[in-house]
Amino acid sequence: MRSPRRSLSVFLSISQYFFFIVLLYSTVAYHLFAQTTSSEKKDVKKYLYLKFREESSILLVWKMNSRKGSIDDLSEVLGKHETKPLVDDGLLNTTRNRLLEQPSEENPYPIVESLSRWCEVECNSRFDAEFLAGKLRSLAGVEIAEAQPKRFLTDVPNDPSLSLQTHLNRIRAFEAWDVVRQNTSDTNRIIIGIVDSGVDYLHEDLAAVIYTNPRESGMDANGRDRRTNGIDDDQNGKVDDWRGWDFVGADGYTEDNDPRATFNDHGTHVAGIVGAVVNNRVGVAGTVGLSSRVRLLPVKCARDMVDSRFVINGAKGVLYAASQGAQIVNCSWGSSVERSFAEQELLSAARKLGTFIVFSAGNDGDDVPNYPAAYPNTFSVAWLNENDTRAGGGSYYPSVDLAAQGSSVYATFPENQYGFKSGSSMAAPQVTAAAALVKMRFPSMTPDQIAQQLKASADNIDTLNQSVAGLLGAGRLNMLRAVQSQDIQSVSVQDYTIADENNNGILETGERISITLHLRAGQRAVEGAFAEMRSSIDSTSRFLPFWDELRKPLPALSANELRRSAVSFTFKLTQTLPQDFRIPLTFTFRSTTSAIIGRDGMDLVANLSYRTMSANNVIATITSNGGLGYGASQTEGDGVTFKLLPTESLLYSGGLMIASAADSVSNALRGLYIFGRDRSFVPTSLIRFTAPPDSSVLLAKAAFADRGGANDAGVSVEQQTFQYRSVRQQNMLIQSWKITNTSQRNFTGLYAGMFLDWDIGRALNNETYWNDTLKVAIARNTDITAKLPIVAVQLLTPQKVNFMPMVIGDTVQGAISLDGFPRSDKYKSLSSGIITRRKIGDVSHVLGAGPITLSSNASTTVNIAIILASSMEELRSILLDTTTNRPPLRAYPNPSPETVFLDYDLPSEQAVSVDVVNTLGQVIAQPIVNQLRQKGRNQEEINLSHLAGGVYFVRLRTQVGLSTASVLISR
Repeated sequence: MRSPRRSLSVFLSISQYFFFIVLLYSTVAYHLFAQTTSSEKKDVKKYLYLKFREESSILLVWKMNSRKGSIDDLSEVLGKHETKPLVDDGLLNTTRNRLLEQPSEENPYPIVESLSRWCEVECNSRFDAEFLAGKLRSLAGVEIAEAQPKRFLTDVPNDPSLSLQTHLNRIRAFEAWDVVRQNTSDTNRIIIGIVDSGVDYLHEDLAAVIYTNPRESGMDANGRDRRTNGIDDDQNGKVDDWRGWDFVGADGYTEDNDPRATFNDHGTHVAGIVGAVVNNRVGVAGTVGLSSRVRLLPVKCARDMVDSRFVINGAKGVLYAASQGAQIVNCSWGSSVERSFAEQELLSAARKLGTFIVFSAGNDGDDVPNYPAAYPNTFSVAWLNENDTRAGGGSYYPSVDLAAQGSSVYATFPENQYGFKSGSSMAAPQVTAAAALVKMRFPSMTPDQIAQQLKASADNIDTLNQSVAGLLGAGRLNMLRAVQSQDIQSVSVQDYTIADENNNGILETGERISITLHLRAGQRAVEGAFAEMRSSIDSTSRFLPFWDELRKPLPALSANELRRSAVSFTFKLTQTLPQDFRIPLTFTFRSTTSAIIGRDGMDLVANLSYRTMSANNVIATITSNGGLGYGASQTEGDGVTFKLLPTESLLYSGGLMIASAADSVSNALRGLYIFGRDRSFVPTSLIRFTAPPDSSVLLAKAAFADRGGANDAGVSVEQQTFQYRSVRQQNMLIQSWKITNTSQRNFTGLYAGMFLDWDIGRALNNETYWNDTLKVAIARNTDITAKLPIVAVQLLTPQKVNFMPMVIGDTVQGAISLDGFPRSDKYKSLSSGIITRRKIGDVSHVLGAGPITLSSNASTTVNIAIILASSMEELRSILLDTTTNRPPLRAYPNPSPETVFLDYDLPSEQAVSVDVVNTLGQVIAQPIVNQLRQKGRNQEEINLSHLAGGVYFVRLRTQVGLSTASVLISR
């Protein structure tokens, strides 16, 4: 590659050379962009999980169609699609039957009924799965909609220079085998599920320990082999699953009864670590040791391809293994950040079957929790080197339970081969094997008790891992101690409660926080123990909380006792914290000799960048960067709802847009592609709530600024959001933005407004239009028989109004189709005046103000109200102020630039006084003092031009009593 470059330097001048490089770069960039663009616009197969509401019409139709096929209600959003149950009838039946066998008083039928309402959807769409799920949430019969979570196997490539593994000696496996062998009978057998990429069940060192389903083996009544008779003999929904099941199949979608993998070696390696046959003069020894008492159940959830790491339907595989009788299940897969309600529910059901579920903690090399490892009711295992130090690629976080060697572990590969692999995938199966031995040794132990036993018996490795102490679980696995005796002191956190100083449920800067732990003792009574709290925040960090006592004594706990409010810790947050600041906490429980007898952890989040307001009939989430409804994702917030007509969120997404030129638009909304996002605004002051002494209004304040980039408007914003409790304003949310020109240029055409994507009931039945009589934008459902709110959006400040209606997929010439939302479309929607076309379908609209002239460093204010009503008549009443429930004191116009008129009635002639009060309750002006006013209606003009912009309270004092009205001064 060097000679062409040398030739260029000889034959081209410097300027020609740079021109060539720029041209080459531009050409490559163009082709890459073109490929990306075309691929994003293509229809791509998408998978979603839906949970239908109980007794909903959509669920009834789906059940009548045997829980399969397409559903008309979904077609409007997804187009052509197919559905199938996430948990099929056979798996539901076996789950129910297994639950009935459990020694529990919990009714299994609600658990099974809940699982039966989960639907798996396959469709072809150019839209992102998360976007489609968000749209489906607006359907009345849909309780949960989410994209299928992406999970990956958690091994890493081989390093051929590493020496043979030594994990069996390090965890004292050989001694543990002897203890279990000597203290139990051969009848204590264990089924271990290997939910992975598949297992080569014909491997010379695995074939003898592969599970055989007794109900799908032998001869049937017709003399045919049940393994191949094509009949679901055990009625679990899986035909001929005599040696496990493949939830993926050869094509990646079609299930079959062959869980063997010959190309993808991950699952075979994991199976070998757990249970390769011992003392057979072949290959390696599995960690569980007692081969005659163990059977491995292969469950394949990844494609049989070299380097295929994508796990599909892993949680379904776990539930299947549990329903087949697996007491322990190994899952060496996961991913960070993505959580799934469907996954959690299936894993919870498997746990209720008495199954202990082990997950690898992840190989991201950071402190970000991996899922499903970080869910409750799972047991997560971190990756160690051979010397008990954390491997550089191993993840570490408070909810990790235990650690084990994951580096250079030698085990089985397909086709009778053997080799090394490294990762938390290799650490987890050692703990799986240990859990199996504990269950073999102590058959009555529950999954919770097995977890406590493993943690309380671990070897402390904190001194070897001081920088991550407490984030690798209770220590390194010690199999011998785990099986020697159940008379081990142990303590675990069953639940906890958090109290904040101002009791608003939000952890905020400078606030004192209290955490109370509800603890359970293990098989032995605990006395004289103590608890320690620790955070992994760097001790030199200026964000480190001010701790109170970090070590507290525990009360005496009897064996298996659950003690609520057993111990509490308090700390104070620093005065300056960034938004969405994560506080990882670890709680370590020690005996009188300081030995670790339990360890649990959690993540708290302080200074949330979004808050939900619900002081009147409108419930809405406000963000610190101009967003409305939700934060960075739809898991962050409550959307917008109406208390008088409760429904799912009426809004899919929304927020502020500000444009100073056609290519200079600041916003935090969807971008060029439907699943992208512009990130112009950076919070400078996170949302804070304030309220006056009489609680007549709730005010949320935040501030943000754009980055000043080439495509940004060049502004900073002070945001105020108001919720009034007065009769006239109890159905509205008012947003006020003070916009400052922070650029060096003078704006002659500044536009500011809100983009609002409405999903009122069925999204495809929505309409939006401009009502010129009321001077508002309307969004509503076209089904007039449906009891759904009507939305109006109104500009309150005296600028020129702009309104642009939009619908996804619009083909009208010049319309915005919202297949993507580039800055050019955003500018167009803000600056095109009032477009009077009525749009019907999955609608959005933009309402705003402009053009506005604004010189450098100058400011302007734009106020917009969102009004909800139960009917058009009620909406007209609110907007035209024809309500008969006139408040004792009315202030208008409100918001006002400087002059406010007070309107009130007196039962008789009397003296009145008027005070102006700030949000702290301080009287800052008294424009009227003991002046006589006539009986009946009176009106006062109050000049507030000397006050800064913000919220104030005008207080009328008469002989009858005191009346207060809130006033927003906007400048």
